[in-house]
Amino acid sequence: MRGGIESSLERTRSFINYLKVNKKKTKPLNLAISSEIRSFVHDNYELAEAINYGVAFHFGNLPQSIRDLIEHHFKIGNIDYLFCTSTLLEGVNLPARSVFILTHKKGPNPLESVDFWNLAGRAGRLSMELSGDIFCIRDDNKFWNKKAVDNILLSDKNNISLKPSFYIEDEKRLSDLHQIITTGKTGDIKNAEFLRTLGDMIRIDTMRDSKELPLISYFQSSGKSEILLSAEKSTENITMPMNILLANSHIAIDSQYHAFKKIKSLSVNELKLSWQPTYEEIKEKLNLIFDIYQVEKFATGREHLYLNSIPYYAVLLFQWIRGNSLQEIISGVIAYKKNKSIYIKNTSVLFDSENPAHLTALVNETIKDIELRVGYQLQNYISHYCQLLNYVLQGNPGANWSQFIEFGSNEPVVWHGFVE
Repeated sequence: MRGGIESSLERTRSFINYLKVNKKKTKPLNLAISSEIRSFVHDNYELAEAINYGVAFHFGNLPQSIRDLIEHHFKIGNIDYLFCTSTLLEGVNLPARSVFILTHKKGPNPLESVDFWNLAGRAGRLSMELSGDIFCIRDDNKFWNKKAVDNILLSDKNNISLKPSFYIEDEKRLSDLHQIITTGKTGDIKNAEFLRTLGDMIRIDTMRDSKELPLISYFQSSGKSEILLSAEKSTENITMPMNILLANSHIAIDSQYHAFKKIKSLSVNELKLSWQPTYEEIKEKLNLIFDIYQVEKFATGREHLYLNSIPYYAVLLFQWIRGNSLQEIISGVIAYKKNKSIYIKNTSVLFDSENPAHLTALVNETIKDIELRVGYQLQNYISHYCQLLNYVLQGNPGANWSQFIEFGSNEPVVWHGFVE
């Protein structure tokens, strides 16, 4: 396991080159697996060639069908070497004879001891070996320093305590939380996304009739009632359906309320979503959603949505709800990216469709954007938008595009019975 996707890809390429230099033969039985990936994703996707040599890479944003394919063939021995990101920690039950861990970090943060031992537990395959091997490799001075070794490798794995994530004991973090609740601004606060979400959960709880709630009880018992008072004060003027607030904690309260007020001031024709949207309508409605939700103002973290990417999001969304295959969507994105830049290792480069590394980076980014941008972030906003339309327009909101996203189709045969 080594860091993020780019690191895993670099390792995979380097290892494939090593195998080629040493005249390693391809595995004939794997040609069918490779062909399946080419037809599902793209002819020149690097994973397809790697699998010919019994090598694969694995990360969370790969389509589930591809992940299932890789995991199955790794378990039965058609894939001998697997280069992974921290997806191994996210519910993937993938035991191996030997596990090589090349970094003590999960993203930008150090691995928790419990995460390390979770990884270590993947070494050794039940019914095949009595034990497995774990190798922590330090081939970069940034990784596996003395502090990491002491805190992770030499920690007592039998004495790991877990606490609810809202148990904040650090005074600086409590002060940051209080600031976000009071001002609504995150500034340069570290891990602001978590604190913003926690702050909104506290604010919503103070609006509810019942005060016997875990968050309320925790901050009362820990002597931090001033945080609760600030949370209560910050929501005094917010008047919108509580059920919508409670069902959408992933969207900032102030963003929800701003959208609610804006929607009440707009006409039905400006708001309603059509059943057969064009690319231009999708782009127009995404611009409206970004405006009324103040998406960029409330954005936190590295993976937020960008206003200047709306035309690109509209391309993905338009093709997705039309039921286009992943290969068709990728081909559309390749055409869209012609003469445009992409990012390789955080560096902007002009996209070259003949460059396998560029193509793989674009494919991975497209898959991630379908899963994260369209299938999660935009769907959340569009779902909330449709909930507000249903409330404001009294059950006459037009089409529900969030359901189009969920089912990957806006075909009438799918939605027969939903159309008025």
